[in-house]
Amino acid sequence: MSSRSVAVLEEGLWILNDPEGSVLLSAMRGDDEAWDDAGGSGPLPLSPRFETILDPRPLFVWSGSGGPVRVALARGKEVLWRSAPAASSYLILPEEALKLRAGEVYRWWLESGDGGSPLGESVPFRLADKATQTDASRFEGEIDALARGDDGPVLASLL
Repeated sequence: MSSRSVAVLEEGLWILNDPEGSVLLSAMRGDDEAWDDAGGSGPLPLSPRFETILDPRPLFVWSGSGGPVRVALARGKEVLWRSAPAASSYLILPEEALKLRAGEVYRWWLESGDGGSPLGESVPFRLADKATQTDASRFEGEIDALARGDDGPVLASLL
């Protein structure tokens, strides 16, 4: 590519100039050690990931294999909760665990089920503020009311 096509923004980051719009490029590198002999990866946090959630009892979802894992939840540097080892690939934060606070940022990660060593980096997420939660509940109520009406199936297909 010519130097006019690609411009260096900063180390490891380039801009691909195109008449239809520029694209930001970044180098990517794989980690061969992250893959096991069976061709799969270890457990990886999938959701929530860098997002704002509405439910104070989030559903934590992860992929991969490797036996039972525990979910650890923290705010800042303080670990707030650890689950019992789970063999599944999801877990809902139980009622008795703790109550997440609206507008707060939390982090979660996976630990080995037996020793508690982290299996990767922590992933942040935020619980939506009260106003956003209220707006979302009101919107869902309006959608439910539409779905119960005579035109419900037609409107539901549009949404």
